[in-house]
Amino acid sequence: MAIRITSRKGGFRRCKVEHPATPTVYPDDRFTPQELAALKAEPMLIVEEITDGPAGGGDPLEAMTKAELKEYAKANNLDIPASAKTNPDIIAAIKAAEAAKVAGAGQGDDAGTGA
Repeated sequence: MAIRITSRKGGFRRCKVEHPATPTVYPDDRFTPQELAALKAEPMLIVEEITDGPAGGGDPLEAMTKAELKEYAKANNLDIPASAKTNPDIIAAIKAAEAAKVAGAGQGDDAGTGA
């Protein structure tokens, strides 16, 4: 299972993450149970628990076409190197960029309390 979060206003911050107005998928272990409860209670966010695909396994990005992956990266302000030409390369670049974005998002943010 994964968590899909869409902000009603792009750039809204909660739980030390800047949430874009486009749907963003996070692994189910990305947030603590307390953070997930705060996210679900936040009226500015749409939080959905989703399965990873029809077979119940795998990454949601795996089902996307190259164009969809590039659009996903663009919508989430993720830089994909020009050298990433295949779907696996683009997915790896997306995951690396998301990890870097999440790691940098926690600095100086106190909105993680859910208050």
